[in-house]
Amino acid sequence: MFQNSLKIALRSILRQKGYSAITILGLAVGISSWLLVWLFVSKELQYDQHHSKADRIYRLTSSMTLSGQTNTLARSSFMLGPTLKKDYPEIQEFARIVTMNKQPVWHEDKVFQYEHLWFADASIFSVFDYTFVEGNPVNALAEPNSVVITDDVARTYFGSATGVLGKSLQFTKSSYKITGVVKSFPNASHFVWDMLLSQKSMPKPLVAQLESDWFYMAQF
Repeated sequence: MFQNSLKIALRSILRQKGYSAITILGLAVGISSWLLVWLFVSKELQYDQHHSKADRIYRLTSSMTLSGQTNTLARSSFMLGPTLKKDYPEIQEFARIVTMNKQPVWHEDKVFQYEHLWFADASIFSVFDYTFVEGNPVNALAEPNSVVITDDVARTYFGSATGVLGKSLQFTKSSYKITGVVKSFPNASHFVWDMLLSQKSMPKPLVAQLESDWFYMAQF
């Protein structure tokens, strides 16, 4: 039965070669397009799902209208986090990040340029899940001039991801003590950083500026 149906199908294809070629090509293109769309959507939906609180984490954005033009920014006022937590008891925690300019970071004679550097609230490790190789996420960024680095950064400077707690990295203006090392992130991670610096280390003039006007932005 199957062989007979196959023979009839092959004869039909050979008898109408042009029409058959167009039909088969169209089917192949349709299936390929569907597969590509499915792969893209699947990857997008996987972003940040490794965080245990992924269904309760929200990123605050801002919509600003200037001269009749509205722009949406992935930033919010630096004062918004503590204000919302104070006024809305259903908000359990917030974490702010402030990006830094690309700059050299060195240890002894090893100097490398990094651009994924953030000042971050100590609470960032209670909002997001990071696997600590060394250090305690509870107090890793509790003190000024403390820094948490990825295991890739640790191996770059020290040749190992362990045994680096308490060592220092020199930034452009000051030295920071390593208080934590985390495993590098999955490919489907929205926030990718090399080093997190304690927000208590932010320059006082910058903090004063961010806290003086709701217009000044930080990332949440």
